[in-house]
Amino acid sequence: MKSVRNYLGSVRRARRDAMRRVNSEAGDTLIEVILAVVIVSIAVVSLLGGLVVSITSSSEHRSLATIDTILKSFAETAEYQIQLSPTPLFQNSCTANYLIVGTPNPTSGPVNGDVTVFGSGFAHNATLIATVGGVSAPTVPSVVKSDNSGNAAVTFSVPTGLIVGSSYPVTVSDGTNEATSAVDFTVTGASSASSALYGYTLTTAVEYWDTSTDVFDSTCGANNDTNIQLLNLVATAPSNVSDTLSFVVVNPTAPPYTPPVYHLVFTTQPSGATGANVNFSIQPVVTVEDSSGNTVTSYNGPITLTKQAGANGTLAGCTAAVTPVNGVATFAGCKWSALGTGDTVTATSTSLTVTSNVFDVTGAASQVVFSTEPSSTATVNVAFPVQPVVSVEDSSGRLVTADSTSTVVLAIGSGGASGATLNCSSSSVQVSYGVASFTGCSINKASTTAYVLRATDASLTPANSTGVTVGAGPATQIVLSGSTANLASDTTRTFTATIEDAEGDTVMTGADSSRSVTFSQTGGSGSVTGLGSVTASGGVATDVITGGTLGLVTLQSTATLTQGATRSNTLSFTVNPAPTISSPTSASPCDPGHNGTANCTISGTNFENGATVTLSANGTINSVTFNSSIQITINVTGSGGNGATGNLTVTNPDGGSATVTNGFKNG
Repeated sequence: MKSVRNYLGSVRRARRDAMRRVNSEAGDTLIEVILAVVIVSIAVVSLLGGLVVSITSSSEHRSLATIDTILKSFAETAEYQIQLSPTPLFQNSCTANYLIVGTPNPTSGPVNGDVTVFGSGFAHNATLIATVGGVSAPTVPSVVKSDNSGNAAVTFSVPTGLIVGSSYPVTVSDGTNEATSAVDFTVTGASSASSALYGYTLTTAVEYWDTSTDVFDSTCGANNDTNIQLLNLVATAPSNVSDTLSFVVVNPTAPPYTPPVYHLVFTTQPSGATGANVNFSIQPVVTVEDSSGNTVTSYNGPITLTKQAGANGTLAGCTAAVTPVNGVATFAGCKWSALGTGDTVTATSTSLTVTSNVFDVTGAASQVVFSTEPSSTATVNVAFPVQPVVSVEDSSGRLVTADSTSTVVLAIGSGGASGATLNCSSSSVQVSYGVASFTGCSINKASTTAYVLRATDASLTPANSTGVTVGAGPATQIVLSGSTANLASDTTRTFTATIEDAEGDTVMTGADSSRSVTFSQTGGSGSVTGLGSVTASGGVATDVITGGTLGLVTLQSTATLTQGATRSNTLSFTVNPAPTISSPTSASPCDPGHNGTANCTISGTNFENGATVTLSANGTINSVTFNSSIQITINVTGSGGNGATGNLTVTNPDGGSATVTNGFKNG
């Protein structure tokens, strides 16, 4: 202790001598005099504000014996750090802030071992978080807070996941600012004994050279030269050590100081009202936020509201200043003195200002309108490119921004296409400040006739939208259609291939609507003719085939769509032989007598149950009775002239037919 006092005494004497010389010696500049006593004559970095020198000692007596060496080496360390600094870091102002983390104690140790660092210059009473090499370190105790001067001793456990033998910087943060130790911590595999800790911090009462009195004082007045500062380094641990090292800093050039950036935000916008001098249905709330959008809970400057815009009326009921609570100012009783639209208010606190959203003061809600019409064209099951927005208006067509309670329901209305479903994220939306915004709306069926949407509210006049024409979605399938009844040989039948989307809507436009479609036989012992490729038009391709060889026939259609080769469903039918007629004949026709009625027997082959019989003229078939594949009985009545004839035809359900020319005679 004695050596420490002697050392400090010599420093103080040197300082006093230098000050006397400032007063008595002419010709010498102030800087020359100060340089004579400067221990550190370069700009002191912000590290000096809380630089901590931590040492290890086996006993308190030994530590006290070496404290003189520590104090002396502090200045050398400070000067060295200043020389390494790429820019001056000392704040050239009376409110300088010195942020620093000292040397870890111990400087090496195992994972999960305890380490302590001293820090200062943090926010007062802030929760401190330590990291080693960027890895969060559990603190001991679990929550460490800085004291009222922003100082703290942070003890933490070395986190797992670090590599043994590697060195890592130790960083301490108060949530806003952080500092890193000048000496890294080295991870070892061996345990380390706990040590006595000695810390040194820069006192907050920095003294400035007063040019009027030629002494240092703590006042930051008009005569104080902040280019010449007296810094006091105080030993802070162990508790029975109380020594101070004082030294002068010349020209402590400061970096540009960036004050914190705060701004005001309307976290709850004013709604306006349904009537003059009626309280807003939603009262404004103003919050003070920092540049990251966090609420500045410490801000308590008064905030006032004033009229910003609006052709009619003025703001009333809430023009008195409101003091924020935890950074939030809640207003009440706001009203507007007259009906009008386009009104806004401004919140102000010293130099901070923000203007609200536009609101209206209107009559009572009367109707809903489509303030944003849905897209005029859309794709099936795909959200409209432009989603509908419905607004609540009064009878004069003014937006009722005070309405945040009405509920608007959206559906497909009359006056357009029908048979489809409107799907939205929600088809029922509660308005906010008079507006209901719908999202995700789509229609599940294509139609060339436009759909009309209808917006309704239980107590307001409804509204219809403009039309929405919905086209098919992407082509995903081919559907083959046509009769699967038996087909008589040598008779024809038409089959249709339709290109569709996943919902079964015909793809009438786009490249896939005009693809080449191939009709082919994929199975069966029978055969048909007329198969081949046909170019689709409007998503539809047709092919006419003729029955050939008797037997089962299976058909399919294929095309290469945008999604790739696509096959349709299959259709199967049987090719049957056509019927033949052996009786009646033209020589021996069916003759009921002149205008008479009689039964005639038709004989032949390949008749089918359900076959029909027709006459070309001069008679009427009253009934047809299928007896077998070789015989049919008809009841017929003649008409026309005596002896007039007509052709008789038998047609099977599969389309096969046989005709006897003049096979019928009327008498």
